[in-house]
Amino acid sequence: MNKEQIIDSLVGHGVGLPLTSIQRATELGLVRFTGNQWNEEWQWNREALAECSAEDLQRLYEHLKEKS
Repeated sequence: MNKEQIIDSLVGHGVGLPLTSIQRATELGLVRFTGNQWNEEWQWNREALAECSAEDLQRLYEHLKEKS
Protein backbone atom coordinates (compact mmCIF):
# COMPACT_ATOMS: atom_id res chain seq x y z
CA MET A 1 0.00 0.00 0.00
CA ASN A 2 1.16 3.53 -0.62
CA LYS A 3 1.05 6.23 2.03
CA GLU A 4 -2.32 7.68 0.96
CA GLN A 5 -3.93 4.24 0.98
CA ILE A 6 -2.63 3.57 4.49
CA ILE A 7 -4.04 6.90 5.70
CA ASP A 8 -7.39 6.11 4.06
CA SER A 9 -7.37 2.71 5.77
CA LEU A 10 -6.62 4.25 9.17
CA VAL A 11 -9.33 6.88 8.81
CA GLY A 12 -11.81 4.26 7.59
CA HIS A 13 -10.94 1.97 10.50
CA GLY A 14 -11.64 4.65 13.07
CA VAL A 15 -9.58 5.34 16.16
CA GLY A 16 -9.55 1.91 17.75
CA LEU A 17 -6.69 2.58 20.13
CA PRO A 18 -6.60 1.91 23.87
CA LEU A 19 -7.06 5.07 25.95
CA THR A 20 -3.36 5.35 26.85
CA SER A 21 -2.45 5.17 23.16
CA ILE A 22 -5.16 7.70 22.29
CA GLN A 23 -3.69 10.09 24.85
CA ARG A 24 -0.23 9.74 23.30
CA ALA A 25 -1.60 10.04 19.75
CA THR A 26 -3.46 13.20 20.81
CA GLU A 27 -0.25 14.66 22.25
CA LEU A 28 1.47 13.93 18.92
CA GLY A 29 -1.41 15.51 17.01
CA LEU A 30 -2.35 12.30 15.19
CA VAL A 31 -5.89 12.27 16.58
CA ARG A 32 -8.27 15.00 17.73
CA PHE A 33 -10.93 14.81 20.40
CA THR A 34 -14.25 15.47 18.67
CA GLY A 35 -16.63 14.30 21.36
CA ASN A 36 -18.31 16.18 24.16
CA GLN A 37 -18.97 15.70 27.87
CA TRP A 38 -21.40 12.84 27.16
CA ASN A 39 -19.61 11.19 24.25
CA GLU A 40 -15.93 10.27 23.95
CA GLU A 41 -14.90 10.39 20.32
CA TRP A 42 -11.65 10.93 18.45
CA GLN A 43 -10.88 11.34 14.76
CA TRP A 44 -7.63 10.93 12.87
CA ASN A 45 -5.83 14.11 11.83
CA ARG A 46 -5.08 13.49 8.13
CA GLU A 47 -2.59 16.36 7.93
CA ALA A 48 -0.52 14.99 10.81
CA LEU A 49 -0.71 11.45 9.42
CA ALA A 50 0.57 12.73 6.06
CA GLU A 51 3.71 13.98 7.80
CA CYS A 52 4.53 10.47 9.08
CA SER A 53 6.66 8.04 7.12
CA ALA A 54 4.96 5.23 5.22
CA GLU A 55 6.76 2.73 7.47
CA ASP A 56 5.40 4.34 10.66
CA LEU A 57 1.90 4.46 9.20
CA GLN A 58 2.13 0.79 8.20
CA ARG A 59 3.19 -0.17 11.74
CA LEU A 60 0.31 1.85 13.20
CA TYR A 61 -2.16 0.21 10.84
CA GLU A 62 -0.86 -3.29 11.67
CA HIS A 63 -1.09 -2.48 15.39
CA LEU A 64 -4.74 -1.47 14.98
CA LYS A 65 -5.54 -4.63 13.02
CA GLU A 66 -4.05 -6.74 15.81
CA LYS A 67 -6.22 -4.98 18.40
CA SER A 68 -9.47 -5.36 16.46
